[in-house]
Amino acid sequence: MLEGDYPLPITPGVVAGREGVGEVVAVGESVRRVKVGERVAAAVFPQWIDGPFSFEYAAQLGSSLDGLLTEYAVLPESGVVPIPEHLSKRSVPSPAGAVSITSSMSQACSTSP
Repeated sequence: MLEGDYPLPITPGVVAGREGVGEVVAVGESVRRVKVGERVAAAVFPQWIDGPFSFEYAAQLGSSLDGLLTEYAVLPESGVVPIPEHLSKRSVPSPAGAVSITSSMSQACSTSP
């Protein structure tokens, strides 16, 4: 990032941190997917819901959007995933790790010999 070779958009001065879990403390009137008190994990790419990745969904926590190294974070409802009751906050898998694995797998599968 410091050398300018990071392939995704970067906005100077954003709050760092792209991985985190927490509890919903407030929601807007139109929010339907999460409730106050629910435990959630943040999605690294909150605008990328499914399908192939493209720059249309490249807004990323901690690089072009404010991240999670803060006491409170404001995220869209599409940018959080509920944590199942049987998992502790410490046992939630890293979303960034899942993105890396998915990206590597899709690149490996689309490479021709």
